[in-house]
Amino acid sequence: MDEAPQDHGLLKAKEECTAEPVHDPGGVQAFACLVALDPKTDKIVYASENSSEILGIPVTDLLGKEVRDLLGREVVHGLRNAQALPDFAYSTKALGTFDIGGHTVDASAFTSDGLHILELERSASIEFDGEEAFRLTQILLDQIKTHTEPQALFRDVASILKFMTGYDRVMVCQFDAEFNGTIVAEERRSKMEPYDGLRFPHWDVPAQARAIMAKLPLRIIQDVDQELTPLKSALPEAAPLDLTLAAGRGTSEEHMQYLRNMGAKATMTLSIKVDDRLWGMISFHHRRPRVPPSKMREVLISFIGVFSVKLKSLEDQAALAHINKIDTAKLDILAELETERLDQYALLRLGPLLFDAMNAAGVAMMQGSHTLSYGHVPKQAVMEKIASHAKKTPGDIVEFDSLKQAFPDIAQDLNGCAGVLALSLSPGRIFCVFRDEIVRTIKWAGKPERRWETYDGAERLAPRSSFSVYLEKIEGHCAPWSAQDLNFMTRLWPIMNAVERNRLLQKSQRSLQIMVDELNHRVRNILALVRSVSRQSRRRYGSLESYSAALESRIQALAASHEVSTGSNLASVSIAHLINRETAPFMKKEAVRVAGDDPHIRSDIAPIFSLVIHELTTNAVKYGALSMETGRVAITVSQGAEGVQVRWEESGGPPVSEPQDRGFGSALIENAVPHELNGHAELNFETSGVRALVVLPMDVIDANPATPQDIPRRADPIRIVTPQALPGQKPAGTVLLVEDNFIIAQEMVDQLSDFGFEHIFKASNSEDAIGFLEDEKPILAILDVNLGAGQTSFPIAQRLRELDVPFAFATGYGETAQIGPHMRHAPKLLKPVTTTELQDAVAILLKSHE
Repeated sequence: MDEAPQDHGLLKAKEECTAEPVHDPGGVQAFACLVALDPKTDKIVYASENSSEILGIPVTDLLGKEVRDLLGREVVHGLRNAQALPDFAYSTKALGTFDIGGHTVDASAFTSDGLHILELERSASIEFDGEEAFRLTQILLDQIKTHTEPQALFRDVASILKFMTGYDRVMVCQFDAEFNGTIVAEERRSKMEPYDGLRFPHWDVPAQARAIMAKLPLRIIQDVDQELTPLKSALPEAAPLDLTLAAGRGTSEEHMQYLRNMGAKATMTLSIKVDDRLWGMISFHHRRPRVPPSKMREVLISFIGVFSVKLKSLEDQAALAHINKIDTAKLDILAELETERLDQYALLRLGPLLFDAMNAAGVAMMQGSHTLSYGHVPKQAVMEKIASHAKKTPGDIVEFDSLKQAFPDIAQDLNGCAGVLALSLSPGRIFCVFRDEIVRTIKWAGKPERRWETYDGAERLAPRSSFSVYLEKIEGHCAPWSAQDLNFMTRLWPIMNAVERNRLLQKSQRSLQIMVDELNHRVRNILALVRSVSRQSRRRYGSLESYSAALESRIQALAASHEVSTGSNLASVSIAHLINRETAPFMKKEAVRVAGDDPHIRSDIAPIFSLVIHELTTNAVKYGALSMETGRVAITVSQGAEGVQVRWEESGGPPVSEPQDRGFGSALIENAVPHELNGHAELNFETSGVRALVVLPMDVIDANPATPQDIPRRADPIRIVTPQALPGQKPAGTVLLVEDNFIIAQEMVDQLSDFGFEHIFKASNSEDAIGFLEDEKPILAILDVNLGAGQTSFPIAQRLRELDVPFAFATGYGETAQIGPHMRHAPKLLKPVTTTELQDAVAILLKSHE
């Protein structure tokens, strides 16, 4: 009894240890200097003591001073640009490379506790400049894009990252449902102890550390034996800073000791996220202190995002292949069933399918006290226990991976079965899939047990000191049930209801194919739109940094609108929702107000509308009302008989004058709306503030926004296979280009101009194109198959055939683009259309009329 209070105290200590915050490490690492400033005064309120080594400025000279006086106006300008980015509030932004007091420094910034934090480190640009960063990025992307099997992808990624970064060991680690990690691929120096295939317990990476990994794509430790550099403050009673987003943030001594026990002197970690879940990590270990250049770390952060998308793609492909296998077999069985009950014949057909697809040992259908079975199943007493559990949650899957643990009193009746998935169908009907016991041996990196120690009078989790292979034998369990197994069970229920469900299933399959066709169409169009925005941005910006920032913000705007317009599978999107996605940070400060109606516009034109709002917002942040605290933007939406009017009015900002050079944003606002949406746009630069009016016609408005859009099915296209060069002499004449997307149309105009064509007529609909053909015969034509609002370019193609004008089709429907047999002679271009593909098509068209 005397030990009870001690046990309770130890339990509380352990709970506090596992909940210990790790976002506030109390200092920074030596490779980076940290400076925190008050955004209201621009005065420095925190600085790290290593400022003398990094900047040549003592920390006492920094505190309380304005940042521009000590670090320079260029650094402040870079910080202001970062502030304008919508994700600055929760991510770190690279500002560039600067000269500070004769020291070349790489700078990045983030926000924390209401302060703006600058991280500055000596630049390694001589060894690793922007050109090298682009080269390595291309190598990484080329390395992963062709992989179709995850394990080969993991091995190659570990290999190339070890070569590129120079670390002694690179490991790809995957987390399971409990966040135990398994090393699925490893590249190391030959004399180092191998960890490939070993498992690490979840407490090696505690929950609070995983929470930071979910926010921060890259973490780095320069030297596990280093002394952290403390922060100094100009405030008398300064609170600790939250340094979660700092690259140079310190780490707890427990973690440092853990790494020392592994023989690591320096580490780097890349977080792998798939569908907003922490899938795992790529861990880098080195036996000497090491810090990769900041630009290399930027490349790695970009790469891990692409790698995560590739990993998600492979997972989706595997799931789709599994579903197709299930559905093919399911349709075959349904086609042969003649009754509405699952009889012995159906079990005989289902058994082999389940044995193959789910590694099952037996299947059974229970109807009251009567049981039909196929293969290896438990005795009736166990079946009744399972049925009792399944009936409590009709329609849900009951899962056991150890029946021996679940029902120890009747373990003798298991008949060798260890696990089951059970599904309760109609009242009294239970369908079960069984697996036999499988004895497994798990290889742990050291014995998976927690060891506690006393440190400064408190109990804490002791870092593990041994990572030698420890074998754990698992008995009495079946192989773990996977998400695909559960998906399989869910999709089996139509077979239990037999013939009457067959018609509904076939209809479901047709709907699914239509959805896939539409998805392919939308994906190809959005890719073409992104590539066109990229090229248009490149033509407007001279430096890599300005081009990158403009491109990134525009792609983010497109991605956000694409997510809104496709995520719910609806045919239309709220205008207010699209506006809010672009202006949300400023609405919170009441700098932007939206009033009036909230009509829904078609989802296919949502991206271009969002891009218009994005360009207005970006211009206001850089030069207009949103560049000042006193600035305001009023957005008014009104719907009438003629359509929808969106008014943008700025006030309280700096004086405005008409720009001499109308850039990409202005051109998009004034031209995209009339070209692509058949609407009207005005952009006025009044002294008191920018005024804009966007008018959308009635045909882009969805009067019934809850109704999904029906998409017609497409047939197979014919691809261009043999590349050919354009002839040396460009024939005189006009090229007809029919494309309903303004940005894509402008990009193709630029491509055709680069080929040497001087006259190009753009049309966004059949009426304008056929009207042009009444007055002029072009030398060739490029036709977008689907022109929106139910229109196609087939009438234009028919008229071109009559005029004996060669033409090519462009489509986003891929392999399902439905082209009539009398037009299949024409080349087919799949969006996004590359310069080479367009050049090949033009060459074919010109050659056909030589």
